[in-house]
Amino acid sequence: MDGPENLPPAEDINYVFASDETGVIEVWEQRDGERTRLSENPNENSWWPHKNPRKSSILYYTSPIGEDLQNISNAELRVLDLTSNEDHVIINAGKHDWSSTSWARWSADGEQIVVCYKTTTDSHWQLAIVDDFGNNAISISSRSDVDYLDPVFSPDGKLIYCVSIPENEGPESDNFELYSIDVATGEEIRLTNNTWRDQHPDVSPDGDWLIFESLVDPEYLSIGKWRINKYNLQSKKVEIILEEEQLNFHPKIFDEGSIVFIRLDVTKLRTGFFLMDLSTLETAPLLNEQFNAINIDPY
Repeated sequence: MDGPENLPPAEDINYVFASDETGVIEVWEQRDGERTRLSENPNENSWWPHKNPRKSSILYYTSPIGEDLQNISNAELRVLDLTSNEDHVIINAGKHDWSSTSWARWSADGEQIVVCYKTTTDSHWQLAIVDDFGNNAISISSRSDVDYLDPVFSPDGKLIYCVSIPENEGPESDNFELYSIDVATGEEIRLTNNTWRDQHPDVSPDGDWLIFESLVDPEYLSIGKWRINKYNLQSKKVEIILEEEQLNFHPKIFDEGSIVFIRLDVTKLRTGFFLMDLSTLETAPLLNEQFNAINIDPY
């Protein structure tokens, strides 16, 4: 891979992702420079993959082809065992009295999953933790009148980072801010204070900082312009690390010194993956081919 010398070579970065390379959204793995299709669901789109940190398995969603990409209302949460190739649904509509589920992520020990859900009687997204079979759901969100989105476990499993609406704003507000939720006590702490929509936090391996995106111009190219930021959990300070003409969003942390993110090329209207060195803020392409690539999850 051509690019800044501080960045790791592309073949050293292993990740799972979703793409429309075959004409259907499928889950793929890029490992040691080789690409392998993992999902085999010809009548469904397969998306939002997340590899279990301790086990050889992939968490991902499926939804029917012909509907909106990543159709959350009809999505099923699945686990694919990469050793046995067993692929089974662990959460579908109706389980736990939930009508919908999305944004699932493993815990660092691979034993739990945090998910967003809606019940059959509630219109707002709430948060729950389930075991690795999708059972024993425990709700951890406390405000039923607002949405909680984009949850991720802290490395020690004691906190959930997510986004939600501030308490002093109405449920119709678009001002999502970063929050932490104590899994044991349910205590919520607001982390960011700004006037734009924050989304998709990811936490560093040492638990000291977050990476996230902000919608800083909703009208930009009729799509919206996103900025990538770094949040220091010790100093409580936000650092802008990427804002440019291209649309960059959904950052994920590869290691303490680099991140990956999705870029929508506004001239080609195609998505691909890019790397960033956090010490120099230089970027370089990771996967930039003749198809749309989404939902990258490095490991």
